[in-house]
Amino acid sequence: MTSNTFGTPNLGTPSVGVRVARGAPTSFAGVSATNLLESAIDAARAGGERLMEGLLRPPEIYQKSARSNIVTWADEASQETIVELLLGRYPDHAILGEEGSAGNLNGPYTWIVDPLDGTSNYARGMSPWGVSIAVRETNGPLLVGVIIDPLRGEMFAVERGGGTTCEPSDTVDIGRALIATGLQNDDPQAIHEHALRIEQMHLHCRGTRAIGCPSFALAYVAAGKLDGFVEKDATYAWDVAAAVLLLEEAGGIASGFQGEPVNLGTGITNIVASNARIHAELLDIVNLRRA
Repeated sequence: MTSNTFGTPNLGTPSVGVRVARGAPTSFAGVSATNLLESAIDAARAGGERLMEGLLRPPEIYQKSARSNIVTWADEASQETIVELLLGRYPDHAILGEEGSAGNLNGPYTWIVDPLDGTSNYARGMSPWGVSIAVRETNGPLLVGVIIDPLRGEMFAVERGGGTTCEPSDTVDIGRALIATGLQNDDPQAIHEHALRIEQMHLHCRGTRAIGCPSFALAYVAAGKLDGFVEKDATYAWDVAAAVLLLEEAGGIASGFQGEPVNLGTGITNIVASNARIHAELLDIVNLRRA
């Protein structure tokens, strides 16, 4: 899909190289994975429509609790639309969203929603930005993930066990690896540590890129456009959940900084992701264990 208008591409169909898994539905506590995937796509499309509306309005940018953290009318409008759709279909489910939680927080499923990932890009007229929605069994595994860029008509959609035609890079030499990273944090110590990681990645990798949108940075690792993605003290579950499932289904690896599972609950989600071949070395580099 290459159209620049949201209404033209069929976002119920995956972008080139990305497959929406179909076939016999897999049942999770009485709800089928296919049903959840279709609802995630519907919700992401609905949120994306609000984001496109926002491009026709004044940006209405507000600062959150930190200098580096902003929110726009579009963030809130998109989340309101997504929450209304999802709770209309699943009133007993929980929603963990960037702009607030909703629903039954003890429900059997938790929807992890970023109504506008890449807010600073969006507010400045840059790409990428989009909607990221995942669903997991509450306190269990991720089941479904959808990431949509409505401006470019690009979508990644995946369900657990359904596979994907995305293929991570075949880079084996860490010295040839291109790594995405970023930081959205005002804390001087976090900024200092980020600078040290940047230095190490430029010393031992081919280079770094700041994408400004964690969900798409991770999706690009899954699709082989990047070799890795690293963020610390900046991301949350809603930034990465959908793309973590996509990367895992593609055969890549996502972990915390010590190799532990990625945090998909509340609080900061530190993440190191790669094509799997360079993961151990990348962990050494970002933990400053290389000379």
